[in-house]
Amino acid sequence: MTAMQRTLLIMIFLSCFANKVNSQEIEKGYIIYSFQINRHQGSHGNFLYYWITPIDSIKKETGIKLFPVYLDNFYATNDFNDCCSQKSIDIFTATTATKFEISDFYDKQIDTLKLIVSKNKKLVQKITKKWTNGAKEDIQIWATPIIGQFCSCGLVGYSMERIDNKGLIFLPKSDFSLFDDFWNQEISKEVLFTDYSKIAYRNFEQH
Repeated sequence: MTAMQRTLLIMIFLSCFANKVNSQEIEKGYIIYSFQINRHQGSHGNFLYYWITPIDSIKKETGIKLFPVYLDNFYATNDFNDCCSQKSIDIFTATTATKFEISDFYDKQIDTLKLIVSKNKKLVQKITKKWTNGAKEDIQIWATPIIGQFCSCGLVGYSMERIDNKGLIFLPKSDFSLFDDFWNQEISKEVLFTDYSKIAYRNFEQH
């Protein structure tokens, strides 16, 4: 192999790597939080909200910043593709241009992720809220360490108003597995002992 051929191969490799980074396809570690809400109103009073944080963003000095993540694939195909290209989306709004062409492969990826989350979650906090009118709300907050690929992007339009979120949202992509060793790491203490009571957890009901 000539020097020119070696140089060409290196350039191709670096180009592919850069494309992978730009398209958000690197597997990373995340914590997915499940906020389970019971308002004691029968089945109509139970809600589930998912939030996420990249593990490498957790700092003892600055705490944990949570972002909405949507594990129910209600969103349009074009919204998903735009989010993976880091374009802001109006995820709760459909138009005549909206397309829903979710593949069986993607459905299976989401099912795998939800199964991992439900079977491996750890309870990190319980909160009870009571009001003078007798209403009561019990909140259980669970955490699951995940490795996988997620896309992140901003919101625009009606969607930003609906959940009052001016930061990023995350959408799951593929290659999900449990981060088995996370709870043995020092950083896990930040997840276990953070107070989540001030989180405005409503970001669209999920199942």
